[in-house]
Amino acid sequence: MSQIPKFDAPTIWPLVRLGDHLTLINGRAYAREELLDTGTPVLRIQNLNGGDRWYYSDLSLPDNKYCEKGDLLYAWSATFGPYLWDGPRAIFHYHIWKIIPGETIDARYAFWMLDWITASVKSAAHGVTMVHITKGSMEDWRIPLPPLGEQKRIARILDVAAAVQTQRRATLTQLDALLQSTFLHMFGDPVTNPKGWKITELAELCAEVVDCPHSTPVYELNETTYACVRSSDIQNGYFDWSSTKYVSYEEYEKRITRLKPISGDVVYCREGARFGNAARVDEAKQICLGQRMMMFRPKGSISTSEFIWAVLESSAIKRQASLLVGGSASPHLNVKDIKSFQVIVPPLSLQERFSKIVKNVDSQRNIYARVVQTFDVMFSSLQQRAFRGELSPSP
Repeated sequence: MSQIPKFDAPTIWPLVRLGDHLTLINGRAYAREELLDTGTPVLRIQNLNGGDRWYYSDLSLPDNKYCEKGDLLYAWSATFGPYLWDGPRAIFHYHIWKIIPGETIDARYAFWMLDWITASVKSAAHGVTMVHITKGSMEDWRIPLPPLGEQKRIARILDVAAAVQTQRRATLTQLDALLQSTFLHMFGDPVTNPKGWKITELAELCAEVVDCPHSTPVYELNETTYACVRSSDIQNGYFDWSSTKYVSYEEYEKRITRLKPISGDVVYCREGARFGNAARVDEAKQICLGQRMMMFRPKGSISTSEFIWAVLESSAIKRQASLLVGGSASPHLNVKDIKSFQVIVPPLSLQERFSKIVKNVDSQRNIYARVVQTFDVMFSSLQQRAFRGELSPSP
């Protein structure tokens, strides 16, 4: 995305070119043979987003190709935005910039301005298949630049608000952890199988298993009724509709030829950085499968939707999936291999008890998710007011 909007809201401060006040340092691309099992960590976008699959390198590079704890980074392709690196010394990948603030701009203020720019680009790019920001276009952004002391004050206000936001999100994480521990309590570890359940292939628990259409979706520029689910639409076992792309009715009809998704189906990502993530379909959305996705329909006589979902989200299945892809830089699972995942088969009555618990937790989770969504809107408004100068103390 080469053309991006500039800060166009009224502000009491002068607008300056971003690149005149901070420096963007490009990361480095790596050949497959340069990615090793030991050495200096190679930081990729997946790792910034919590991925624990690391590559390493024994290359000796210029100092500016390394990032240290506390450095300001920016992921500029596909999944993009600013990060404050909290890990060890690492080499940062080509799709990441290291940001060096100049003397005129506070690092925390720069972080929040980059966060606002990210939200602006995502909003302007709605419907675009692949989004990235060029180094030149980022440097050309015109941003409001208050005095350094005011920058620090704005950053402190936004830091406090973000901390509250993080606490709200932590409740969702706790509910997710509750379901994971409940699964283990009721069924035991699927790997060691301490309860001695029957073991079978995943496909045996399903009435239908379908892969996505092997074609690139044609997206609509404006939101429609028909959501086309991609790997980025699944977060922590649930659908996140904040950046979903949509298709026309005609495209939707083409993409549900194999099987129309209905409530209770389980969608699974089998390729890319987010392979192994699963989410359940509900009746609130009409969806079709984008690339890299597949879907399971439970066999009601032997399995429930919630059980299949929890199995796919379990560490046991994720380990099976990781072993199949090995150390591949572009993880890809074959449908045949996924169908052959080894899973436990507890009694249907026990699965149904688990399903009731999941639905109760879902009800609580939905309440907190709406709170988080409301707070996100409030935080965005606070950012806008801060950068317009509306949070400045009265003279």
